[in-house]
Amino acid sequence: MNRTLLLSTLLLCLISLVSTKASGQVTQYSIGGPGNHIATKLCFDPTDGSTIISGYSYEFNFLNAYNCQALLMKVSKIGDIVWQKTFGIPGTNNLIQDMILTQDGNVVVVGKVGGTSANVFADNTAAILKFNAQDGSLIWQKCFRDATTTTGGELLFGVTEISGGRLLAVGAYNFTSVGSASMIAVFESDGAFAYTELYDIISGDAFQGVTASADGNSVYICGNFVGNYKDVRVMKYIPGATSGTMAWSTNMDYFPNGNLENNSLARIYRSGNKLVVSGSSIQAWSFAGGTSHNVVILNESDGGDPKLYALKNSDAKYANSPAIAVVSPNHIFTVQSPATSYYDPMLSTVGTSTGTVITEITDLQNHSANTPVKFVALNGAQQSINDFHLHDNTLRLVGSTNNLSSGSFNNEIYYVITDAAMTTQQCDTTHESISITNIPYWSAGASYTKLSFTPTFVTVDTGSVQLDIQVMCADFPASVAGVTSEGKPSIYPNPASGTVTIKGATPLRQVSISNVMGQVLHSSSPERSVTTINIEGLNPGVYYISVDGKSYKLIKQ
Repeated sequence: MNRTLLLSTLLLCLISLVSTKASGQVTQYSIGGPGNHIATKLCFDPTDGSTIISGYSYEFNFLNAYNCQALLMKVSKIGDIVWQKTFGIPGTNNLIQDMILTQDGNVVVVGKVGGTSANVFADNTAAILKFNAQDGSLIWQKCFRDATTTTGGELLFGVTEISGGRLLAVGAYNFTSVGSASMIAVFESDGAFAYTELYDIISGDAFQGVTASADGNSVYICGNFVGNYKDVRVMKYIPGATSGTMAWSTNMDYFPNGNLENNSLARIYRSGNKLVVSGSSIQAWSFAGGTSHNVVILNESDGGDPKLYALKNSDAKYANSPAIAVVSPNHIFTVQSPATSYYDPMLSTVGTSTGTVITEITDLQNHSANTPVKFVALNGAQQSINDFHLHDNTLRLVGSTNNLSSGSFNNEIYYVITDAAMTTQQCDTTHESISITNIPYWSAGASYTKLSFTPTFVTVDTGSVQLDIQVMCADFPASVAGVTSEGKPSIYPNPASGTVTIKGATPLRQVSISNVMGQVLHSSSPERSVTTINIEGLNPGVYYISVDGKSYKLIKQ
């Protein structure tokens, strides 16, 4: 911990010497330890301002990642790791593909465990686990596969909560490179298994993303199936007690238009009366034609009136992590990871990303967007983002970062907090251009066979891991003339060297400063809305200011 604090302090001091304070605010964190680590998903908890981050650690043998162990952690709003957990079958590949916060305030993750192959197309066991969000303890787990008939095994890509606190997860059955079947798995709120169903289109099918309707009585699913190479579809599914029904399915074929041969839809969101779905397209597996990040908008009621858009910035290739944040069907934020070759960091774990691009598309229909902001690293590190979240005008992003200009070694979890405007940042950002175009399509025909199977359940090991968090780069406002919108006191300047001022909306009853060991170094009862404390005698480092029972981080330069 002392090493982490020292590195954080040195980095912040260096930044203060070489840059001007920004009007916006951004903080970039690196989370890791020995070995390689990557984050795949995040959930923001508005009740305490914390972020739940999921991902995995792995080893790398110059060709593929192996021994991938799933990671889960909670990071407080002041940048401390509250708890850390790991799970998986030792010596195998264990990945988290999706994560949600449930209505009871806990965390559910889905993915796969137990894969023994160097690639992802063998020996998979689908996994769904529920953890206590307060302390990280395991509540229940269900890991399953059809061990007698499948070689690829089973894998879950997405999960959502439906009415009655039940959970519905989607994924692939017999997940192989030559074909699979789409899979739906339903569980009761206590983890009891309800049923599984398969929707099999000959030659291959996979469900990727899922979100529940407003009343929780139905879900919307996105994915792909094999038509002319890979086509995409969005559907409405109504779960029952022991089986469900497909209400509608909209299938789209991009191939005849622009030669976009391999397509996927991975994330799905509801907004107003529309569904907003994101994915990617590859022009041939050689990647010679590049890739695009695609967004589909269609009616929630019947899947009708689909509109497709292709998003490209100045780099032609992307990692397959098309996360978006939806303000409205016509106003979205997108995240893209330009790369020298196409890759899927959530499955293959590694690639050659050169920086993460965040774009606010203000008017999708009219192809209007703000200038994209690209997060880069002056030390040559590669960075890619797998997921992000917009809340109260703040973006939170997670992915991976390393310290090399090429290759994929010494990866750590990359965690970024930034204002949505992303204005005047000093934290290693550049700008790029973006093009937004409409994609024509055909309505592709697809028929499926509805099947079911009885899975075999196993359990996996869970435990704890010890990773450090450190600040890579941070901008702090030079001064704040008032109380923040959340009602928190203003503490400025921060970092500080001589004095620090605390300003509240009401008189401050109790103010104290403590070190990281919890020792109280200053205590006072101002009984006024503004107080100034002399901190010249404190050593450089991280401290905590407690204001009427709530704690905030202070950097002493």
